Amino acid sequence: MPRSHLAARTCLSSTAPLRLLALAITLLIGLLSFTPASAAPAGSPAESPPEARPQLLLPTPPGEPWLILQGYACGSHNSWDRYSLDLVSAEGRTFGAPVRAAADGRVFIWVRRSGTLILEHGGGLYTMYTHMDSVAVAEAGTQVARGAVVGTVGDRGSPGTPHLHFTAFTAEGAWARNRQSVPLTFAEGYSLPEIGGCSQHGGTVMTAGGQVAPPPDTAPPTVVPLPEVLRAPAGAPVPLTWAPGADEGSGVAGYRIYLGVDPAGTSNWFVPTPEVQTPPLAPGSYLLRVQPLDKAGNAGAWTTLGSVVVE
Repeated sequence: MPRSHLAARTCLSSTAPLRLLALAITLLIGLLSFTPASAAPAGSPAESPPEARPQLLLPTPPGEPWLILQGYACGSHNSWDRYSLDLVSAEGRTFGAPVRAAADGRVFIWVRRSGTLILEHGGGLYTMYTHMDSVAVAEAGTQVARGAVVGTVGDRGSPGTPHLHFTAFTAEGAWARNRQSVPLTFAEGYSLPEIGGCSQHGGTVMTAGGQVAPPPDTAPPTVVPLPEVLRAPAGAPVPLTWAPGADEGSGVAGYRIYLGVDPAGTSNWFVPTPEVQTPPLAPGSYLLRVQPLDKAGNAGAWTTLGSVVVE
């Protein structure tokens, strides 16, 4: 054996006990300072429960029995969307039947080609409604109420057999990464756990409960011009009234008001009813412009209702 190797081996042998002792002391210190997760203080992040997920309604029309045509696993349900259901009407029409939002949420995306609507419900939970023939709410961010009609059943992306493909899944981040479907439980009392095999729960008939909520109000309210010029004395408050705005959805919440000389003037002056009393005004001619707001957050167009002449 070369001399250099022999010297190194001799040196290692002479220092080995000291190194082993140092290693043992280091491990002992580490074990004494280690606090297991079970000993975390009450209320710490380690013990914080995950955000509660909403209870899901069946997305089918209330009072109608619907059949699980294809259940969990195998076939086309064998990827991240393993826990999906293909649903068809057990008695009446399938094509064109209304599809309901399973929980309160907002539109995440609408994909027309496959008829896929995805709603985001918070806490990383999403629901997906696929093969729809039409959609009631397509704009991302639109709020949707639990039970609201979001579209109709069709066969987009899967021609030949109209059905509703329904999935609930979890995902991460703004782009819904790492999607993983979850076994389904519905507020109507149906629980569909993992039971093994292909098309799990296939053939089960389920009937949705509750009432169909109206679709979200996306139409802005309107107002009509005043029939004549209003005249008022100078130096005194001026009471102004106009016809209530019209909104067939959620109803009118109030009005923004502009009173000035700019034909395109706007302001943040808000009143909840179609009336206002101005502060004392100097002589002159003013334009009364109003923007109606509804209870769903839609804003109507700024409209010049008429002129106010102060003399």
